[in-house]
Amino acid sequence: MIGNYDFDYRAYYDISRDQTVPIRSPVGQARFFLSAARDRIRAPNEWLLLCRYANTIDISCGGHELRQLKRLAQHLERCDFEKRCGHVDPVVARMVEREIVLRQEEGFAAGYDLSPAMELLEEYEQKAPVFSQPERNLILRDAFFFRDQIRTAKIADAFCEKQLSPYGIERLCRELEEAERERAGVETMEGLQYLQAEAPGFRGMNLKDCEDPQAHYPPFTYYPPCDQPADSIVLSNGVILLPDQKDWFCSALQKVDQTFTALHFYKSEKHCVFEIADQEHEDQFQYQDPEPTEECEFIGRVTFANGDLWNFTDAQKYLQVIHDELPHHLRTGFQYETLTNDPVIRKAIDDMHDEIYEESPHTQTDCYGIGMTMGGMC
Repeated sequence: MIGNYDFDYRAYYDISRDQTVPIRSPVGQARFFLSAARDRIRAPNEWLLLCRYANTIDISCGGHELRQLKRLAQHLERCDFEKRCGHVDPVVARMVEREIVLRQEEGFAAGYDLSPAMELLEEYEQKAPVFSQPERNLILRDAFFFRDQIRTAKIADAFCEKQLSPYGIERLCRELEEAERERAGVETMEGLQYLQAEAPGFRGMNLKDCEDPQAHYPPFTYYPPCDQPADSIVLSNGVILLPDQKDWFCSALQKVDQTFTALHFYKSEKHCVFEIADQEHEDQFQYQDPEPTEECEFIGRVTFANGDLWNFTDAQKYLQVIHDELPHHLRTGFQYETLTNDPVIRKAIDDMHDEIYEESPHTQTDCYGIGMTMGGMC
């Protein structure tokens, strides 16, 4: 039985005040609607898609956008596609993703048609889904900003053939960010500040000050809990921060809504406020003396073909980057150098090599090239 979505999400009844209280902001109305839809749409990926769609509603929106949100929720519940098939309906996913991209860039989207990119995705997914939702989002965003069908096709091919490493995805996100900044007239991300957001999966909705049309509502209040470290932080723009050095954080490749984003280093300016400070982090940490020091002993470092160099003091992060990038190193120019003599870390790297090359036609000699250095360079 399909749930009833005809309740008035423009107001709620306050028992303590014994009166109906209006919710003035369209953003608040959308969040209130999600609180009612939460128990009706149980499939996690469809629920995430609905939340992302709801987050395109801002204070400039009206009843039309809210009615579209309601229709999408009804369709997802009625079709129950994910529960039956194990994934979101690719047709619905593509259509909603296109709408999300166009709404997020409304000021630049007038008259722009994403049909060629949509048709390309449809060709790939005629029989079954090929792309994850984050991949669809990245492909359509790239198509929107660069408007190059050949480029779009190459990215889709790379995703389809599993040839894009995390570093390759980050590079695309970096190019998109630069295009967005150029359009918006923003010279650099350096110094931009973001507030910490409420944790994903927060059950209720804070209706304080809901009569204010400009009331602020965290965009990720109703997202389901995602797999992220307990000490991570979610920002108001959905970026997940992971601890780096003292009072420093690095962003994750995926945001809390599972879309991809360019990586940055953040520093904690004051309570719950975080500022992008890539240049300051580079000055302090990236170009230190390559020899480890007692104050900040580097576990290892990695480099890429474009010259990027990352130093690591956290063994888990170092091993994770090697695990993600090593299978693609022939295409990306990825290299690593292990500076620690810790046998546990070195064995973990050896195990990764064994696992990868058992399934690869390349020999270990292909990987090591002229041989390993004393530091452990691949």
